[in-house]
Amino acid sequence: SFYDVVSNDEDILKILVNIMNGMSASATELQKYLSYWDKYKHLWETDKNNFIRRYAKAGRPLMQFQIDIGRYRDQQNDIKQGEELTQTINFIKIDCSLLKGALIDHCVQWQRMLTGLLNDNARS
Repeated sequence: SFYDVVSNDEDILKILVNIMNGMSASATELQKYLSYWDKYKHLWETDKNNFIRRYAKAGRPLMQFQIDIGRYRDQQNDIKQGEELTQTINFIKIDCSLLKGALIDHCVQWQRMLTGLLNDNARS
């Protein structure tokens, strides 16, 4: 049968082992690349509403608002300008445009929520 011929052919088995090793190496590299984005994890994992409630109760000074809003604005700019849209790992091309867009959206949401709280504080 075809299977018997292929499974007993030393050259084909070597090629198969090389392919499997290449796939395993690619998976390892992809996992490393995925963990690269962990530095932005706080943007999407932190519950924004709970954070803002705690922030409001803390009665932070105006300067702290400026620092925190600026931090999210700086992070937004870093993502926009510093992160690549595509990355190639071995033979796999990764398109990060949607991820980049989502991270920028989170930064904008944080800025909006903090400025909204600041606005509410100014009214009262």
